[in-house]
Amino acid sequence: MIGDYLTLLNISIATIAVIISYAAVSTNRRQRRLEAFFKIQEFLLEADLQKGRRLIYEATRRGTLPTDENDFYLIVRALANFNTAAELVHRGVIPKKWALEHWHHGLQDMRTGYDSVVKYRLDHWQTWNAWPSLGLLISDAENYKSKLQCCASGATQRKLDPRHLLTGGPPLQGKPTFPGATASNTEDTRQPESDRDS
Repeated sequence: MIGDYLTLLNISIATIAVIISYAAVSTNRRQRRLEAFFKIQEFLLEADLQKGRRLIYEATRRGTLPTDENDFYLIVRALANFNTAAELVHRGVIPKKWALEHWHHGLQDMRTGYDSVVKYRLDHWQTWNAWPSLGLLISDAENYKSKLQCCASGATQRKLDPRHLLTGGPPLQGKPTFPGATASNTEDTRQPESDRDS
């Protein structure tokens, strides 16, 4: 009788230990994801990245990409760094729900600029799309409806026509010549899928 009681007690203690361990792991994982999200938010709020995004929105309203190489470089830099954030989302480091809830309007308004710069790079630099993760996240944002006031109660989100491409851009015929443009940062340096973490 005592042996049965001790066995039951041991099982109960072991079960509680497993539950506590699982809760600790879950809490730690959530904390790590929160920290990653806050860090990427700070990263995206750097002055030059904010200016690059503003230039994207201004170009969309104006209908042409900037011809100034420095401004165009800021746009490229903004897209490349937002692609890094999108990579973290698609790897599960940052929950997609969090990213879309906070960034959905900004991502939606990037569509025309994103598509236009990708085409410009293809036409002028003969290079592939180096930011596929950002394109996927923009598509997710276009289909996302937040519970916030901006999207609630039938409010209409402003979505830009993805079929419209901007003209303009620096009159380059070969590789880019703007400041900071080197072979190392104009090529796609992402790891092959086989080398990435699962």
